[in-house]
Amino acid sequence: MSNSIAEAFLPPMQRASLSMTPEFSDFDVDKSSQIIDIFPEISLSCSLDSSLLLSTSSTNIAIALGYFVGVASLLLYTPIAIRLLRTKSADGLAISTWWCKLAAFTCTDIYNIRNGFPIAAFSETIVITLEALIVLMLVAYYQKQWNENTASLVGLYLTLTAWALFSPSNAAWGPTEEFVALAQVVATFLIAQC
Repeated sequence: MSNSIAEAFLPPMQRASLSMTPEFSDFDVDKSSQIIDIFPEISLSCSLDSSLLLSTSSTNIAIALGYFVGVASLLLYTPIAIRLLRTKSADGLAISTWWCKLAAFTCTDIYNIRNGFPIAAFSETIVITLEALIVLMLVAYYQKQWNENTASLVGLYLTLTAWALFSPSNAAWGPTEEFVALAQVVATFLIAQC
């Protein structure tokens, strides 16, 4: 029988199961270290405690909420796009505002992607960026501002975005971490001004 005070307060069935488990002295320490070296994920998963379970549960909730916020972000500019399509008019909307929004949210997306953050952490800005692009195109179309200037700005936007996303940061011609961080700061001010 066990001499632990805590075990005295356990129900009889649990006390009986504890008395049937081998004592630590019966356990071969050398074999356990070999098991840990070969199967670290299995040995770690067997030693989960409640704080780790809460942490995993909290992480899953945070990821789910991140994606929920991303989906809910569709409610930000989608109604504007729908109104533009219904009325076939962009009166009251300035195209410069939508260029500003597109640039700001794109900088935020690039910063998050380049730093390797999980998509759930910034899914809303990806959605808002796409919405801003759609509204920008609709405003340009309905205000009859879709011309070579707008087309060249779209080309410049796509080129700079591709350069910032796909060029290696350690290349002489690629964006540095400082440049990407500065663009994120500028984006914060742009968002506040739009």
